[in-house]
Amino acid sequence: MLDTTLSARVDDGDVMLALTVTNRGADPVTIRFRSGQRGEFVAYGLDDETAGSDRACWRYGDGKLFTQAIGEERIEPGSSATYEAVWTDPPEGVHRLVGKIVGEVTGEVADEEMPSSGARSPPSAETTVRIG
Repeated sequence: MLDTTLSARVDDGDVMLALTVTNRGADPVTIRFRSGQRGEFVAYGLDDETAGSDRACWRYGDGKLFTQAIGEERIEPGSSATYEAVWTDPPEGVHRLVGKIVGEVTGEVADEEMPSSGARSPPSAETTVRIG
């Protein structure tokens, strides 16, 4: 079982994001990545014209180039992995932030969580932050 949390704090006008995935199960879990990007973070304005829509006001991966190297990370039982990002110069207001792992999760997880392919959907979490 994987638990995922997203924390956000405003520091000198920027938003510091940390997505933590914790393996609460009894067996190791492996996350396989198709590039150097490990997490994606998306912000949605809650008090502007994008409120209630799927239109993001910021995406961490937009405009970035990531290495094209396949990689993986193994998370042992009781261990965690944290992926961080910084949202620089965000607009004022209240924002819903979503963070997700961009890899494929494999390993011993509960049958009801595992589709027939043997891979599980990437873990994600969300939070809100007020800026300004």
